[in-house]
Amino acid sequence: MHGRAGSLAPSQRFSCRSRIPQNATANFMIPTTHASGGEGPMTNACFPSSSPASPLENDDLLSVILLGLPPTPSSLPRASLVCKRWHRLTSDPGFLRRFHARHRRNAPIVGFLKAGPGEISFTPILDPPDRVPSGRFSLHIDGRSRLKIVSIRHGLVLIHDLSQLQLLVWDPVTGDVNGVDYPQEFFDEKGISRLKGTVLRAAGDVNCSEGSGHFQVVLVGNDEAVTKAIASIYSSKTGKWGDLISTACPMYPSPRSCILIGNSLCWFLVGLSSVGVLEFDLDRQTLALIEIPEEMSDWMGHFMIMHADDGGVGFLFRSSFTLQKWKRQADVDAGWVLGSSVELDKLLNLDGPTDLLIYGYVDENNVLLVMTGATLFEIQLDSMQLKKSFQIESTSVNCGHPYSCVYTAVVRFDHPSIEMSLYMGSQNMGRASTGLLGAQKKPVRMTRSFPSPRMGHNRRRRRRRSSSSPSSPLENDDLLSEILLGLPPTPSSLPEASLVCKRWYRLVSDPGFLRRFHARHCHNPPLVGFLKPSLGEISFTSILDPPYSIPSGRFWLSLDGRSRILSCRHGLVLIHDLSRLQILVWDPITFDMHWVTYPQKVFSSLEGSVLRTTGGINDGVGTSHFQVVLVGKDKEDKQAIASVYSSETGELGDLISTPCASMGPVNSGVLVGGSICWLLVESPLFGILEFDLDKQRLAVIEMPEGMSGLICDFMVIEAEGGGLGFLHLSSFRLEFWKRKTDVDAGWVLGSSFELDKLLSPSLDGQTELSIYGYVDDSNELLLTTNDTIFVIQLDSMELKTSFEIFRPDCGHPFSCVYAPGI
Repeated sequence: MHGRAGSLAPSQRFSCRSRIPQNATANFMIPTTHASGGEGPMTNACFPSSSPASPLENDDLLSVILLGLPPTPSSLPRASLVCKRWHRLTSDPGFLRRFHARHRRNAPIVGFLKAGPGEISFTPILDPPDRVPSGRFSLHIDGRSRLKIVSIRHGLVLIHDLSQLQLLVWDPVTGDVNGVDYPQEFFDEKGISRLKGTVLRAAGDVNCSEGSGHFQVVLVGNDEAVTKAIASIYSSKTGKWGDLISTACPMYPSPRSCILIGNSLCWFLVGLSSVGVLEFDLDRQTLALIEIPEEMSDWMGHFMIMHADDGGVGFLFRSSFTLQKWKRQADVDAGWVLGSSVELDKLLNLDGPTDLLIYGYVDENNVLLVMTGATLFEIQLDSMQLKKSFQIESTSVNCGHPYSCVYTAVVRFDHPSIEMSLYMGSQNMGRASTGLLGAQKKPVRMTRSFPSPRMGHNRRRRRRRSSSSPSSPLENDDLLSEILLGLPPTPSSLPEASLVCKRWYRLVSDPGFLRRFHARHCHNPPLVGFLKPSLGEISFTSILDPPYSIPSGRFWLSLDGRSRILSCRHGLVLIHDLSRLQILVWDPITFDMHWVTYPQKVFSSLEGSVLRTTGGINDGVGTSHFQVVLVGKDKEDKQAIASVYSSETGELGDLISTPCASMGPVNSGVLVGGSICWLLVESPLFGILEFDLDKQRLAVIEMPEGMSGLICDFMVIEAEGGGLGFLHLSSFRLEFWKRKTDVDAGWVLGSSFELDKLLSPSLDGQTELSIYGYVDDSNELLLTTNDTIFVIQLDSMELKTSFEIFRPDCGHPFSCVYAPGI
């Protein structure tokens, strides 16, 4: 917001003359407020000296009118610019408390909050002038801290600091941060915390920017045997946790945030074969388990707890494009009854078939968030009307937690000049730096002095001359950001750009820009080096030349004993710790580590592959969710078996098997479409083991008859035009084979390529060539001779780079979009 009354829209414009000559008329254009809360036609109030006083001269009546302004961030700042009297009324603490209390139930969603290493970033979604700068609601603690957002309610954010094993209650509006240690009952024997929770303000408290007020934190979890649910309440008034409350419950609270219904908090429960609702009554301090209809066991992406039409417990169920409202009966049986339903494809005007996902729910204003493709829709459930839709970055499905609040920027008047300290609306805004001790806001001061009458004409003339000259496209931050997105994804690109000037630094270090930069280049990340396991460590060898070379210590990991790398994909590394007999998923950029325990008695041999879930990117902010596909042989070596671990649920899926008489899968799996594929080598079968991620199915695919050989002569790839394919290297001839999609599903030889011509003169008399590896992120093949590795881009069949090696096994190729700290 620029603070000029002339820049306002006609329906929102206020005018006030600083001087009113005698017998003159002062026109105040004031929006009248209807019962619906909308703005009505403008009314003119005249103030001749002989006329009786207007009701608008009464501060109490004018305050009531101003309370009807919409709760958007620009409403009160715009009204405060009318005159000193309006500024005095809208900045009064009592008025602000009433304004926030009045609009608490219809607070707008101003953006999304997302946790990253040492910070909570904010992505605004409102259009100017209501758009809140990303730095205004961002929290910076410590770059080594691992943060997780647990819940958001009443303008407060509950954060789990996984590094310090502490809870943080943060008010983004005031900047207040309170640390809370949680009870030992929420730790297991290994000291790992297991909890879900929420935060809520004490009755009557509002986020009116004076102070966060008192709050409560409610934690729920399970005992180690998962036989009962436990809960406890923390009060900021007493600074203590209450007694532990429990009830029999064989299910886990889901990762989704809880819902406040009446005076009860409800969490979705997930079990092996059923789902339900865990209800915590705040008045009675009791826990209760509510079962969901048995036929509705497939919950992920289809369910959402919500307010029923009469205020009780209800839930939404999405079946295809039909959204059903279910309500819990209040009779003795306490069953469920289907209420109304709506066709989402008609409501959202969707064109053609598309995937639909229930993304979230804001219980304070009863708004449902539905996602399809790169669009999020806000649906007001009271009226079942589309409230708003906005585009998100297509590769960032998890855009964070919706944050709604009644937030107004600060306007300070110091006549005769006007100084506006606005924490919103300016492109060269100072970023608010918030620490554990509170907010330290550093607003940019924009001073506007009223010109004298004799200077006004010259100033207007100069302003017309300057406005007539077109501004350079590079002066527009949005256009400049698009240009900077085209920088190559090498490690030095963004640091070098950040050194141009402070404005470029601000743009390239913005979390939103970094997410878009990583999303744009996630399919062509550079090969930065090799990761190799040895006793007690994972070492890194960079292959890039300065200034792109990454120090070996940057991607180095210390482990207790022997380890083996199973897979590298999407910037993640899957490691089999042979000492602990566990699986480790490691993100070298954020240094997040996630341990997975697998059933050792089931797998006689173990291979695996890791991949980020749809839309996840290694943006240097957070690892996002991922899946691990484990495959191997059973103890009798008669079947291939597989299981999928999901970081969203924290559990391994069911065991999947298929007859397989060959040796177990070897080499890292290759992602081909929606399947992970491994080579099967040696007699009596030579083929490919395919795991379909969507259908959760294993299949063995035989290779063409007559083909056998060493593993270094073959590599599974994605065929040209999609589908399963493989490469066969015969001497210096590289053959591309593709699997047919007809009934026979055989193989057909496609193109072939003579590598001696491509690699000459780099071969320099070398007579042996073998396949070293394949990077499916960028469709690059690695070939090796005795002392050289060649990287070939298979889309263009061009030699991308080559480098000398000092040992035959230099490790696993690691590619990523990495920008060092700026």
